[in-house]
Amino acid sequence: MRRWITDPMRGLTLIVLASTSALTACGYSRQEWEQQLRENAATKTRLDAESRDRHGCEEHLTAVKQDGETLKEQLRERGVDVEHLSTTARLSKLALEEYQLRLEQLEQYRAAHAALRKGLVESAERGVTVQIRNNRLVVVVPAALLFNGAESQLTKDGEKLLQQISQVISADSNLVGRSYQVGAHFDGPMPKGSPVKDALTLSALQAKTIVAWMTAPAEAPGGGLDAARWSAVAYGASRPSVVAEGGKGSPKNQRVELVMQPESDEMLDLDALQR
Repeated sequence: MRRWITDPMRGLTLIVLASTSALTACGYSRQEWEQQLRENAATKTRLDAESRDRHGCEEHLTAVKQDGETLKEQLRERGVDVEHLSTTARLSKLALEEYQLRLEQLEQYRAAHAALRKGLVESAERGVTVQIRNNRLVVVVPAALLFNGAESQLTKDGEKLLQQISQVISADSNLVGRSYQVGAHFDGPMPKGSPVKDALTLSALQAKTIVAWMTAPAEAPGGGLDAARWSAVAYGASRPSVVAEGGKGSPKNQRVELVMQPESDEMLDLDALQR
């Protein structure tokens, strides 16, 4: 026959012993089990708090959206075009970004202008000038500093001058990455016996000679600049600086211009650099 336990204390003792035996069988001590229970309770408390916080944030967000809609409705009642205001705000932001870009570009031109003037200060005494013309940065070199009269071969002094210019460009980040166009001008008569028959052809030869030297390797010798960024154009006598008398031409019209080309996204008023 089964013998029932009638002593309550004895029964409790047996239950505790059985629980302890079960915990031990699972690999946990009583202390570890109690610690796990406490950690579980703490985790539940933290999750409950986070849930309340999230719920509070959602309610706040809903209230803000409702306030926004209420404000829009009030503006509409007063005849304000809310959608137009949003469009205006976006356009204003774009205009501000565009203005900031123009300021940065203008500052780059300012730095380039200053670098050229500083680097060519000695040559300025010989007539080399750095100008802003037709919204372009231009280095003007008298042809006599590069060529002997109506010739297309550089003189030794001409090579030294081009080397100085190329060094100034190479040393400045605002200059070396730009594109340049070399324009040659000549309005004098062709000397007798010259293989070149007219001013336009001579200016074409001179411009090409300069581009070839500026883009030749430094050890050639040359300027060592990127050939893809340099081009030549001939003007002959079509764009004189001054009106020459008697068809003899003028030294001021016989010149070479190195024109720094703007990028496609640049629409700047460079006259501000001369003020």
